[in-house]
Amino acid sequence: MNNIVLVMVVGLAGLMGLLGFRVITLFRNQAWEATPTGALTGQQPASSVHHREQIIGSSAVKEKPTARPSSPRSELITCLHILLSLQMRDCQDQGLDLKQAPGEVRQYAVAWFYGAACTLCEPGKRHSEELMELVASVVARKFGSTDMAALQAIMSLTQCSVRLGCFRSGLDGAQAWLGRRFVPTPLSLYTAITSYALV
Repeated sequence: MNNIVLVMVVGLAGLMGLLGFRVITLFRNQAWEATPTGALTGQQPASSVHHREQIIGSSAVKEKPTARPSSPRSELITCLHILLSLQMRDCQDQGLDLKQAPGEVRQYAVAWFYGAACTLCEPGKRHSEELMELVASVVARKFGSTDMAALQAIMSLTQCSVRLGCFRSGLDGAQAWLGRRFVPTPLSLYTAITSYALV
């Protein structure tokens, strides 16, 4: 009987020793992983809150890699293509095919889209040569015209009250589209063209 008790005591002591060894090992490993790099090189360690944020941030990156952010220019081109396609379809549904419309009507459409682009682009890029060329290129492809014709319509914007009115409508239409992904009828391209010109 005494031998059984003795074996049990020795067994429990061994288990307690093993448990203590594992706790110490885990504690040391955790302390090693949590030690900031600066502490190993003799520099002042970072604060615990900052270090915790770094660990959380790094684990988040490992768990969910983020896609490479697109450039503002590519985002603008995407937005312009979407907005242009939607407005061209709206015009077509109401009987106005911009591809077949007279050159003057297409100039009004170019002015509207240039106004939209000024709203959608970065403030520092508004009315820049780069923006004008970008809009002219996108619009010319959609309308089946030349970049030069579209660029000329943009550059002579202030010389025509109709184009200027369409430009202002484009500014407001794109602002509404940014908020709701929808251009209200009073601010649409079709309304701008038919309000300022007899089509």
